[in-house]
Order: sequence, then C-alpha cells, then structure tokens
Amino acid sequence: MYQVLLVDDEPLDLEGLKRLVPWGKFNMRVTAEVTSAFAVLEFLEQRQVDILVTDIKMPIMSGVELAAKLREKYPEMKIIFVSGYDDFQYAKKAINLQASSYILKPINDHELFQCLEQVKDELDQEKSRNKVEEYYHETLPLLRDELLLKWLHGNTKPEVASILENELFKFSGDNGYLAVLELDDLVWKLKQYSEAEKSKLMHKVNRLIIEYMEANQLGSYYKLDNQRIAIILCRHELPENELQKFVNYVSDNSPVSITIGLGGRTADLHEFPRSYRQACELLAAKMFIGKGRVITKQQSELGIKQNTIDLEQKFSKLFAATAKYETVQLHDDLEDLFDYVRTLEDKISVYHFSLYVISKMDAYLNAIQLNLYDILGIDFKDLDEVFDFETVDDIESWLRRKLYAISEHIYWNKQKPNHKLIEEVEKYITEHLSDSITLRNVANIFGFSPNYLGYLFKEQNQENFSDFVIRKRLEKAKTLLKEPTLKIYEVADRVGYNNLTYFSRHFKSRFGMTPGEFQKQI
Repeated sequence: MYQVLLVDDEPLDLEGLKRLVPWGKFNMRVTAEVTSAFAVLEFLEQRQVDILVTDIKMPIMSGVELAAKLREKYPEMKIIFVSGYDDFQYAKKAINLQASSYILKPINDHELFQCLEQVKDELDQEKSRNKVEEYYHETLPLLRDELLLKWLHGNTKPEVASILENELFKFSGDNGYLAVLELDDLVWKLKQYSEAEKSKLMHKVNRLIIEYMEANQLGSYYKLDNQRIAIILCRHELPENELQKFVNYVSDNSPVSITIGLGGRTADLHEFPRSYRQACELLAAKMFIGKGRVITKQQSELGIKQNTIDLEQKFSKLFAATAKYETVQLHDDLEDLFDYVRTLEDKISVYHFSLYVISKMDAYLNAIQLNLYDILGIDFKDLDEVFDFETVDDIESWLRRKLYAISEHIYWNKQKPNHKLIEEVEKYITEHLSDSITLRNVANIFGFSPNYLGYLFKEQNQENFSDFVIRKRLEKAKTLLKEPTLKIYEVADRVGYNNLTYFSRHFKSRFGMTPGEFQKQI
C-alpha cells in the first residue's frame, strides 16, 4: 500500500480527512497525522511516505514552504494541497512546485476521490517503470555479453559492429588484443561441494577475477559462459607479461587456476572475431602446453602441431589393434602412448589424459555402431574411479583392462553368424541416406523377407532397423550442418527427410537442440 502523511494545523479537519476518506479503496494507508510543517520534517527523518496531503495556510511554515523543502529532498513524493483560501497565488505556487492537485475547502468528496485515483495511477505507472528499469539494468550485462558472443561468431548484422564500438568497447587507438580466460579443472574441483557451496565458491572466484581486472585496468571484459571470459585489451605492446601476473594472482588466491589464450594483434574493431578464434584455438592446445599460463600463437606453435600429429597416430594404432583383437600389439601401443603420459607435469593432467583416451575410444566405437558404456557395463560417472589411483602404472593397468574388454567384445561380436550380411546392409543404408529407405525395400535388395531381415539386424546390432536409419541420417545431418553454405532444408533433403518439421523434431530429440540452434552454436 502507498503510505500517506496528513498535515493540518486544525485537528478537526485532520481527523475528518482521515476518517471520511476510504483510503484502502485507493490502495493507500494513512501512516500518520501531524499538525505542523516541522512535525512533517521530523517524521520523514524516520519514515518514508509516498503521498503528502497538506494544508497550505499554516503558522510559522506554510504548506508551500514545506513543499519547497520536500521537493529538493524527496522529488518522487506526491503532494496534494488543501486550502480554505480561493486565491490564485496559492494555486500558482502549487503548480510551480509540481503539486499533484490543489483542492479547496470545504472539500468536495468527488473531487478529492478523483484526485486520489489520479495519484494512485501515477504511482502505479512509476512503480512499473522502475521495475522495468531495474530489470533492464540487471539484464544489460547479460544482453551485452550475448551480443558480443554472437558478433564474435559472426551471427549478427553488420551494423552491430558500430553499436559494439560505441556502447561496449569504447575502442580507441591503433592496436588491440582479444584474450579468452578459462577456469581450469572446474568439474572435478567442484565435485566435492554441494550446489550451494559451488555457487558460493564460483561467485567468490568470479569476484576475485573481476576485481583484479578492474583494479589493474586490463580492459573491457565479457562473460562468455560459466568457464570463459573474453577480455578486450587496448595495448600497443604485447600484454603477455601483464596477463601472466593475472594468472599467477588467481592461482595464489583461489582454489582454481586460469589459463588465458591470447589472440593476435588487431588493427581495428572488425578484426576482433579473428583474434577471438585464435584465442579459442590456443586454449584447445592446453592439453599439450599445460594450464595455469598464458598461451600465445608464437609459444610452441610447432610443438603443439607435432604433439597433435604424434598423438593422433598413436591413437589410430591403438584403436586399430583393439578392433582387430591383437592384444600383444594393443599392449605395446598403450605402452608407447603412456611414454608420452609420463612426460605430463602433474597427476591431474595424467588423470584427464586417461579420460581423454576413453573419450576418443568412445568416438571410435560410435563410428562402428558400438557403445563403449554398454560394452563395459558402466555409466560415465563410473570413470571417476581413475582419480582413486596414485601412480601412472596403476592408471595404465586400469586402462589396459578396459581396452582388453572392448577388444574382446568386438571380436566375439564379429563371430556372430550373419555379421557380413548386416555389414553390407549397413553400408547400403549409409550410402543411400538421401533415398527413401524402408525395411521392405532393403530386404528385397538382399533377397530376404522384411521380418527376417529385421530380426537378424536387431540380433546383430541390438538396434531396430528404423532406429539405425534415423541415427545415421541425423549423424550425417549434424556433419552437413557444419557447412555454412548449406541451408537447413538442403541438409534435410540430403539425409532423406521430406518434412522439415519432422526433421527438426528428430534432430532435437537426439541432440538436445534444433538444427538452427546447432548451426548458430557452430
């Protein structure tokens, strides 16, 4: 309710005003009645009111003089003057003081009620406007960050660049850099905390990071997601040393460390998306270079590429041996891979690299229509047991057992009758995804009845024929959507969908987002 303060030097008029007006009807409540302007000033030191109803003619300090004082200190307060004097000078002064109304005594009920209704409407509108403004100021940083991220990914209109320049970056000077800050090992470091503790810790870490950037004037910063912050640095010199001090400070004063990818120098605002992409690519090299540091393009560029090439070759050999059930070769290839693991700087890197091997194996198995977690009979969370091991040898032994189990499953899976037939069926489906594929058509091509081929397919793959076709179509669609020149309807047509709505529904069901949302993310 809106709070009302009544003031009149005539107690009877004051009492009548309080009792005869149905204040609740106007969502108002009389919070106090006083008999002098001085009493009003004293009351307002302790309490807040929304509306003042005051007599104009009062001894020592008139209602007009009181209103003049209140206008300076409480500009939002609504003031209604009541007077027994039909004097234009009083009305003129009331208008100058932006009074909500000027009512003559004896008070006309209809006139007073109409005045109170008008004041209520004004207060309601101001309250609504204040809420909108408050919401705007609260969400402005989020909108700003979202706009920046879209622009960096090339998903905004050209005119947005000028808005970013004027409203966000305040970019000046000839050179600048874009850096991307990433919190390290966030998932496993927060694992031990409750949700409330996680929230509190993340707030503390973010506050530490922001306070450092502001205190040291590193530049403008924009939150990209829960783990990453983009920093716009307007510098003529390479800010690597300055950023390394930042990295060291966070590591020394919080339970998590940060790694920063520093993109190349830019000559103007339009080059920041390029610098952003470089910074993200450098962060992806953290696995090889290490965390808790600033990574630049010049830093071990050749080493990163060579490490990547070497590791991919090691993975290919290891997975090939696993698929062929060559256990001796598997043992040797894993030993070769762990020669690299033993060069990592800390045990957490070893743990995460081991999980990285598992994730690569999972991707490999998906490509041959197998599921790693079904083979091992585990959930993803069960892989956390790797953190219980204390030595590299223990981890290597654990990983070897997992790979042996996978290799054996693949071997016995191949021994099943009709394996070759189903392989040919799968190959045909993969090569004809844009066609109308039905179990009946495929069965006719391979000389089987639909029911029998469907039975063989399910027995071999533990997956229905139709589910397999949908999965392969959607996986191919996901690959095609990464091509920026292809429209969504073109992708749908290439993978055999005639109905765009049906395609979008299937895609979202499998990948958790629509084709359009996936393209924007890419």
